[in-house]
Amino acid sequence: MFEFERKTGKKLITLKEASEVYSISINTLYKWSSQGKLGKYKIGKRVYISPPEFEDWLENFHLDSAWD
Repeated sequence: MFEFERKTGKKLITLKEASEVYSISINTLYKWSSQGKLGKYKIGKRVYISPPEFEDWLENFHLDSAWD
C-alpha cells in the first residue's frame, strides 16, 4: 500500500494536495493537467490524481547526477 494512502486513507488527491505533498507549483500542475500530461480523474469540478501513478510519471524527469 502506498505511504500517502496509509497516512491519509486517500487513494486520490487533489492537485492542491499534490502541490503541497510534492512541492510543485499548483500552476504547474494545472498546466500539465490541461495539456493532458497528467493521468487525472475528474469528479464533478475537481481534478484528482493517483499518487502512485503521479510518482511513476515524475520518474521521467529524473536527471543523472552528471550534468555534462
